[in-house]
Amino acid sequence: MSILLSRRLLLRYGAGGMAMGVVAVAAGCSTDASSEPQDAPSGDADQTSDGDRTSEGQSSNSNDASAWSRVDLGFVSAYVLVRGGQAAVVDTGTQGSESDIEAVLRSLDLRWGDVGDVVLTHSHGDHVGAAAAIAQAAPDAAFHAGEADIPAIDIGRSVSALVDGDRVFDLSIIHTPGHTPGHVCVYDQANGVLVASDALTGAGGRVGLPNKDFTPDYEEALRSVKYLGTFDYDTAYFGHGEPVEANASEEVRQLTAGR
Repeated sequence: MSILLSRRLLLRYGAGGMAMGVVAVAAGCSTDASSEPQDAPSGDADQTSDGDRTSEGQSSNSNDASAWSRVDLGFVSAYVLVRGGQAAVVDTGTQGSESDIEAVLRSLDLRWGDVGDVVLTHSHGDHVGAAAAIAQAAPDAAFHAGEADIPAIDIGRSVSALVDGDRVFDLSIIHTPGHTPGHVCVYDQANGVLVASDALTGAGGRVGLPNKDFTPDYEEALRSVKYLGTFDYDTAYFGHGEPVEANASEEVRQLTAGR
């Protein structure tokens, strides 16, 4: 374990430890990994009907060798990282979203066979709903999720367990419980990008705290937000809400200042 990781782990556990609560309902999510979401997220996230859903590639940096694209699914988003002709997918949206993700891959001249890894940030249906279909479309891809959430994920094949500090596709995994016990974020240090999923929200062009009404263990979620503030990144991507593409980590630190 590196000195840097040890320091971050010390910061995290010194912030209050790990309270692995049982999750019932989360913002914009269903606790059933195979069902549609029951609650729409708060904030300024664009909410469109299924007929108005769009898939769009939005690169977070100009380096063609390594670039992120957002898959805008209306009220929730998935993300694709392309590097060296290979791709990693972070989250899969609701059931039926595989076609939108495929459209983004095709816009990048890639196919399902080019996807080597799929990271599921947590077990809720609006983030893993299309995972079973993608597992069939990309049989050679490895699927990953936070260790504590794996029992709630059934995609018809094995899912490897992630813990804090793991690496997938040269991306760092950050364990951020609170929204669910096994919630993880994905950190791309090289490009200054954090895929926060539901550990944070995007509203009004700013980084926001997770929705308290739909976060079962809110105190643990705040500890996770504070932990995210120990990393440096310009861009933050969210499960719900528009990306923040400048000074994102500083905004995260301000969220928990004085707490």
